[in-house]
Amino acid sequence: MANLSQKDRNIIAENPLDTSPDHLRELLRKIEQSYKPGFLSPDSTATGPDLNPPKVISRLLYTLQGHEVALNLRSKIGSDNVASELSELFKCVQRGHYNYEHYRALSRLIIKRAPDVDIWNAVLDLIITVSRTTPPTSIRSSFDGTPVTISSSSFQGSEQTRQIIESAMFYEIKRCTYRNVDGFFEKYFEGRRWSHKSKEIYNAVKKEQYRDERWTDFPDPSDGDAVWKWLSRVQDNHLSDSPGVFYTTASTSDLTGAEARRQLDVFTKRRGIENTEKHNWKDVRIIGELKQSKWELKKILLQLARYMRDAFTAHPPRRFIHGFFLHNTTMELWVFDRSGPYSSGEFNIHEEPDKFIQAITGYALMDDEELGLDTFTEMHSEDRFITISTDARGKEKRMQLDEAPFVKQRAVVCRGTTCFRNIDQSGVVKFSWTSDKRPPEADHLRLAQEKGVEGIAKLTGYQRITSISELRSGLTFPSPHQFRSGTASASTSFSQTQQSQSFGPVQNLSISRTSSKRKRPGDEQGSQKKSRSNSQKSKLNQQFEATQQSGEPAVSLFEPDDGNYSNRVLGCLAIAPAGKALSEFAQIPDPEKSVASAIKELLIALRDAINAHRSLYLKGNILHRDVSENNIIITGTEKEDGNVAGMLIDLDLAKVAGSGRSGARHQTGTMEFMAIEVLQGIDHTYRHDLESFFYVLVWLCARRGWDFCRNSKGRPKESRLRRWYTGSFKDIAEAKLGYMHVDGFEYILDEFPSAFDCVKPLCMDLRGILFPLQKDGTLFKGTREDPPEKLYNSVTEAFESALADIAPSSSEDRESLSGKKGVQ
Repeated sequence: MANLSQKDRNIIAENPLDTSPDHLRELLRKIEQSYKPGFLSPDSTATGPDLNPPKVISRLLYTLQGHEVALNLRSKIGSDNVASELSELFKCVQRGHYNYEHYRALSRLIIKRAPDVDIWNAVLDLIITVSRTTPPTSIRSSFDGTPVTISSSSFQGSEQTRQIIESAMFYEIKRCTYRNVDGFFEKYFEGRRWSHKSKEIYNAVKKEQYRDERWTDFPDPSDGDAVWKWLSRVQDNHLSDSPGVFYTTASTSDLTGAEARRQLDVFTKRRGIENTEKHNWKDVRIIGELKQSKWELKKILLQLARYMRDAFTAHPPRRFIHGFFLHNTTMELWVFDRSGPYSSGEFNIHEEPDKFIQAITGYALMDDEELGLDTFTEMHSEDRFITISTDARGKEKRMQLDEAPFVKQRAVVCRGTTCFRNIDQSGVVKFSWTSDKRPPEADHLRLAQEKGVEGIAKLTGYQRITSISELRSGLTFPSPHQFRSGTASASTSFSQTQQSQSFGPVQNLSISRTSSKRKRPGDEQGSQKKSRSNSQKSKLNQQFEATQQSGEPAVSLFEPDDGNYSNRVLGCLAIAPAGKALSEFAQIPDPEKSVASAIKELLIALRDAINAHRSLYLKGNILHRDVSENNIIITGTEKEDGNVAGMLIDLDLAKVAGSGRSGARHQTGTMEFMAIEVLQGIDHTYRHDLESFFYVLVWLCARRGWDFCRNSKGRPKESRLRRWYTGSFKDIAEAKLGYMHVDGFEYILDEFPSAFDCVKPLCMDLRGILFPLQKDGTLFKGTREDPPEKLYNSVTEAFESALADIAPSSSEDRESLSGKKGVQ
């Protein structure tokens, strides 16, 4: 409640309301009687055709605005008087920015003829509340709570070259890498059930090979092949019955299970796995790097991080992964988890021989839990089971899951979102590491269900499993490691982006084509000639090199670090119904399936997901904030919940509108789908999520659409959409804005397979709706003060029009197209 001074109380006492609001009291009582908690407005059918709640609230604000108290009482959020603030509230209600819940306390006080001091206190509280929850056209974020960062997950397929991934990984780990963590060796290598055996092996090896404070048989210099032979002898002589076995790869073809081909110096697998010549990433337990060249921490750490990314991708439910460097006589032990890497610090294997042998033997002797493997899931042969809580009373349900996930993130420092279908196709089980500062997704789903939100997955169970702080218990962390390269800090680079209001050549693109030769948006003007060696590199590699040389962050942004690591909580969520990833619309289980039916499946699913977003926001007062291709599922046409063919999932980053900042260190998202203003530091609104839906549609047509077409002739070798996730935040925002101009957008449409030409008019319509041309010739990219329903209606009507233009090829198609079974 607002704090009233004695002067405020005197003004109120000297100017009583008397009968001023009496003419509205009965109308307010009818509104209150028809109101259902959780909805933005009372039910208009219940209040009657002659009673318009926004009009009644407007009249109340107008009445109070003209009162003597309002003219003399100061606002608690600025220097204006209360009358001025009430005038702004009146304008908001007239424009449709209206949530009855905000006005309800004041209305109820008027109804029961409360004392004047209580009524004016409620007015001051109302002004404070609405000022926090109703943004102007564009709000510049202070970034004191949830700045945005992304991970290396955007890079897939052939893009995953060493240079690209290591560049991306650097900005993924640069603010969350810790060395010389106190208690590291004690936690992982001492006091274990196998510690006694490890000590016995140390004593035996020391007796055989250690003289004059040196390992006499250890190779000097430490050539990788020679070190591997030394390690193999130790393994053969002393670790013949250990649970883990050390291996190496002779070529990149020895290791399968990842999109990119890698070769590992040292790794372990569980003893008993068949085939000792061919290996799979999902079986890799620990990873070691043997180096003889000059010691460069950043270089070797990024190489190890790249391998860790592949290991997490192949087995995403795992909690952490052990690794090590062995460089000549220097060793450093590492652990990578979803909050970043941390190490024991360097030690000399000759000076601390016990640590050296205990580490080597420990890696072979550790059990699944000590290795960070998933112990929540039960594996019986190839069958995967979980047991999850289904209610607050502790009732549990056992579920069998598909062998492989249909959604996973290709990154290390991230939420690690992984989704499995139930084997009976009744639902989906999702594992995710979310910030401990955010409420669990289960809370948002429960709230959405209570408020009658439609089109959102239904919660069937939730289980909290563990957290980063629990996994790191017993360790004391210093300040994050400061890498020598990359002089410009991420926060500095972003503040420069915030201050930049001009997009240079991108914003000055002509709206109409003036010549037969179109200019590519975002191209540098006056660029100098490149050297021969540079011209032979891919454009994407050149972009990474440029961002590294400039010191700008390629793909990451963190707020200033307070020295503490980011704590994440691992949870397992069960939802229904089951579905398939949106990108799977392009897969052809039936060779007779037509392109038209696949496109309709995509558009119907997106239309329904947008309607779900509308319901989530307007009914549930919840903003999703992470719309991407992985967060929408196709559920078919025969649904329990009406006839919803597409559902919105993954509310990990969702937020109750007006609830303030979460306090989480950063927000992760998928860069290619982020709205331009979000990249520029503007507070997230519902319109930004609609912009993300638009990017999802374009992405799926231009990138995934080629997977559907049997003839890939015409597929671009290097997509322009790479600019949507490559470079600094400023670069990406500029590229997206440039491509939203008419000329620029035609370049994006050129990348659609010819079979997707029927979607181009829809994409053009959505571009015009979301980025209307202003009088000064620039594109509007912000959030207007119009009622949200107006923009939602424009977007969904565009989808309906596009669907109507795609001729149904069968009765089944016609039923799908209508959104209702049986409608012809």
